[in-house]
Amino acid sequence: MFSPDVNLTPKEWRDIKNKILIKLKSVKPFDSLSLDDFIVASTRNVLSNAISKSQYHFGYIKKK
Repeated sequence: MFSPDVNLTPKEWRDIKNKILIKLKSVKPFDSLSLDDFIVASTRNVLSNAISKSQYHFGYIKKK
């Protein structure tokens, strides 16, 4: 299994190696957002940078 928590991962995606799952607390409409609008909570790195380096495995993100 590639998923960090099988119980929180939908069956269709459990065996997919290259995926990004984001659990949302709430959904609100925004005019426009990009990966640059979010940071990795633990490191405060911009999310787009963390993903581009293929180093982002698991963690929490938040809006800047």
